[in-house]
Amino acid sequence: MIPLLLALQGALPTVGDTVWLRRTIPVAAGWTVRAPDWDPTGPVQRLGRPRVVRRGDSAEVAWPVAVWVPGEHLIEVPGPVLVRPDGVVDSLPPAPVSVVARSILPVPPPDSTLAPQPPAPVVPTRETTVVPLLVAWGAAGLLLAPVHWWWRRRGPAPAAALAPPPPVAAGEPPVDRWADAGERRAVIDAAAERLRRAIESRRSDAPLDEAEALLASLEAARFTGGDATDAPALYRRAVELERGLAA
Repeated sequence: MIPLLLALQGALPTVGDTVWLRRTIPVAAGWTVRAPDWDPTGPVQRLGRPRVVRRGDSAEVAWPVAVWVPGEHLIEVPGPVLVRPDGVVDSLPPAPVSVVARSILPVPPPDSTLAPQPPAPVVPTRETTVVPLLVAWGAAGLLLAPVHWWWRRRGPAPAAALAPPPPVAAGEPPVDRWADAGERRAVIDAAAERLRRAIESRRSDAPLDEAEALLASLEAARFTGGDATDAPALYRRAVELERGLAA
């Protein structure tokens, strides 16, 4: 039987390790060495293509395999194929090899080495009751019942008195009330009309720049969507300019 060498990763391979099965044979000059097709069955799996390395008058064929079941396995490795210079093909017989794979799980100790453990102490249990919660609810109800009875006898709270509207000077239109009611344009029209009359009846030497500017602002405010609260302010400014033109 032709010798077969086993290349291991460590002393013994474990399940799933890569194991190289190497076979070295003598080869005459001009001969070619090839590795045949090989797909092992069972727990042995080929992991890649074989390697053929030529060294002088010998050649080494190496197969990478893995074993997936722990224990000893006898593997029949096929023999390489020899091709002579004249084209004649010869094949060598397979060679058996024994591979031992260790398990990756730790070895449990025997039962005799396990010391007996002392008995576990009794675990105390607690009983849950809702009696304290019911007592607390009853006490809260007794305390809050008089307060609730007194609150219901008080009746509804009196409505807050509405603030009186600001006084309106005699002869002046209620511009604030108009603005609150949404009649913004009515306030602006009143201010513009009052300012026009003041410009027409002014003194000849009274300046008109500020009055005309305010009148233009009033005309523009009639067609804009500004805040309604600005209208009373414009009206009061028109009253001040009216008094200044009449002074």
